[in-house]
Amino acid sequence: MKENYRLILFFFFAFGVAFSQERSNLKGKVANSMGAVVNGSVVNLSSKTRTAISEQGYFEILAQPKDTLLFASLACMPKKVILSSKNFELPFLEIELELFDNELKEVIVLNQKEIRPLNPNLQNYIDRKYYDDAQSSPTNPLMPPTTIANGTDFVRLFKDVKKLFKKKALQKEREEKPINYYVEVINRVHTDFFSKTLQLKEEEIILFLSFCEADKNAVAILIQNDSFQLYDFLISKNKEFKSLTTFGK
Repeated sequence: MKENYRLILFFFFAFGVAFSQERSNLKGKVANSMGAVVNGSVVNLSSKTRTAISEQGYFEILAQPKDTLLFASLACMPKKVILSSKNFELPFLEIELELFDNELKEVIVLNQKEIRPLNPNLQNYIDRKYYDDAQSSPTNPLMPPTTIANGTDFVRLFKDVKKLFKKKALQKEREEKPINYYVEVINRVHTDFFSKTLQLKEEEIILFLSFCEADKNAVAILIQNDSFQLYDFLISKNKEFKSLTTFGK
């Protein structure tokens, strides 16, 4: 039994060594228009590894061509880079990040809710047919009736059709507009959720959201406007984020 256990350990160790040997040490520098980026991180989404950016803006991480690197900092827009063989021919990989501009946050309000009555069944009462009695609606013998008993409410039908086309047009407009994932999630999720529930540091929030955005289902969940599903997604991604292999500066 012990021999089998040792054999399994040796197999995983050999696999890990072989895996690491496929990737070489990539050095680079991250900057923005103000100078070197500090308090940032670099994540290799392909190998699930993470390293910090030094105070001078330098970083080192194991990578290989076709790996996807994610760069994030507290004051900068996150950036993803797919590596090519040319990136490894240079002594340093230079990455430039754009600064956040709080005045130019073009937020697409996906959680705009239609004006709805307090009672969700109120429309049923509006559409319900009530029968008049002789006192509340007396019949005028001099005026012939102009309505059809139990006829189709064309006004109501027109409103329903108009509402349906408006809903489809709004959905199409949302799909065509670019989504600022960071801004959208921050507007919907309280900051205490990140710091207390997910146990994230302030400088990790942007990196975490960028890590979430890399998921193929991230935008679809955001468009669905389901708060429960969004929170569940963030909690699930936080477990993956915490499991990233981290290397120090």
